[in-house]
Amino acid sequence: MPSQPPAATILVVDDDAGIRDSVVVLLEEPGRRVLTAGGGAEGLAVLEREAVDLIVSDLEMPHMDGLAFLAAARRMRPGVAGLLMTARTSPRAEEAVERGEVLACVPKSGDPGALAAEVTRALGREEG
Repeated sequence: MPSQPPAATILVVDDDAGIRDSVVVLLEEPGRRVLTAGGGAEGLAVLEREAVDLIVSDLEMPHMDGLAFLAAARRMRPGVAGLLMTARTSPRAEEAVERGEVLACVPKSGDPGALAAEVTRALGREEG
């Protein structure tokens, strides 16, 4: 029996492997494929070979922050949606949400269910 293609492909980008792995565990469920990258450059390399429905990116990463990464990702894959994970409040990130460049900013230290809910909401937008 042929396997079904995933209903959604999510790319998780974070320079902290522990957080990245935790987010993967949180987001994996039947019908979802979760890809990972350890930073912006690696994330762009993934986008060169993979179509994704949603990107979940850390805001603060060395070499390329999450906002710069998501901007580059949208140039490569117009229409791809992005969520930011933040360790602390960021006016730049909140402004990006207000401008529609990012769907939401989710605190890393908050309830893990908040990230899962934002991902489900974002994927619902893609399907609708």
